[in-house]
Amino acid sequence: MNSVADRVTENRNRLREILTGRIGAYSDFVKKLQSDDSFDRKLFRQFRSSTMSQSDWADSVGVSQATIGNWERGITYPGRKYRRLLLVAGQRILNQEIERINNVSKAIGITVPIDVISTKSQLDSSILKASLTDFAFDPESNRIIAVPFEKDQSDTAIEQIVQDRRNLLASLSEQSALIMDGISRGANIETDRFIEHLKKYQAECNKDAPNPRLLHRLGATIAGRTSDDEFRAAINGWDDQAIDGFNADHIELMRLYFREALARAQEVESSAIDESNSSVDPAASFGKAADLIASAVDKEGNPVFSPDIPTLLRDISREVRDFGEAEAFTYDDRRKAVIRRRRLEAIKSGSIYMGRFLFFTSLFVVVSPEALGAASSVASILGLMDQIAPGTIRSLYDSFRSVFPILPKLETKKKDQP
Repeated sequence: MNSVADRVTENRNRLREILTGRIGAYSDFVKKLQSDDSFDRKLFRQFRSSTMSQSDWADSVGVSQATIGNWERGITYPGRKYRRLLLVAGQRILNQEIERINNVSKAIGITVPIDVISTKSQLDSSILKASLTDFAFDPESNRIIAVPFEKDQSDTAIEQIVQDRRNLLASLSEQSALIMDGISRGANIETDRFIEHLKKYQAECNKDAPNPRLLHRLGATIAGRTSDDEFRAAINGWDDQAIDGFNADHIELMRLYFREALARAQEVESSAIDESNSSVDPAASFGKAADLIASAVDKEGNPVFSPDIPTLLRDISREVRDFGEAEAFTYDDRRKAVIRRRRLEAIKSGSIYMGRFLFFTSLFVVVSPEALGAASSVASILGLMDQIAPGTIRSLYDSFRSVFPILPKLETKKKDQP
């Protein structure tokens, strides 16, 4: 007979399996039928194969087992009558799985204060998918870390293309070093910041799996700074040519090899933001969020989150503040407009990044609340309890939603919901 500890582990693993795998497929299949009455055979096959046999599904819908097989293989397509019956069966199974989550949660003493289906859906389909990084739990370091999006990293290209990309990254790394060597350090704050960005860009290029979204952000910042007339006037002709070459190669890297990351960046750029709500101080909010994340420790005093996560938020906070000051002290209308656009882009990127962190970690608290031995620390930081204290990441994120309405709302369960 299994021990209590074994049963707790088994139940917790069961909960993780439901949330990270099957629930997502169930919800996608049901929502597609609900929204446009269309049948996706791949979603159906995934849904069907993880729930009941073809024979059981055939009985539920009133067709033969062979018909179910034909639908899965795309040989035939269910008519409207059978699509309705599939929707009824799908909704029933989805509700059963949600109830199973609640039962498992109660059995191991876990509360589920968020709407897990909505949270998973927003991570997969909202503007949050355009975040600068994704997040994952690293069992080796026993903490949550920032990681590149898997889709950005997929290597389906032939070996020669992969090698060409690697060569271009190596070239950009070398160009970064040459430009840094040619620019005087310590000349002023602007030069030091520029060199700091080049160092980060070079470090990202040298990684085995560089994050394309961070490369794009750093490259865009470098290109924006070097397009400034005052900056160009302060460097010699050789550096001028080297920087032009670097910027051109960076654009080639993104367009040829990291199109998915570039598309997500363009999605952020095209989204609207409204700064009429003067009560929101983006730079201060990003800084507070970074401090909250950095302060989370487990029972042994070890950090719950990788230091890279708050560091990026602090970088964005400083960037927003610097752009704000530059805009205030600039009298040239054209330059003021350019600086303002960069500032708004930084605010959007930071709020999306903070949002993905909030949604991911909220789901993580439900899926594996004691993986870090710090469930209470994580939950209190994110404000997932009944009463949300001012200053939590949840409330900071909600304030951004007032100026950037495309950000999704983190749905909580109603008090009367099981």
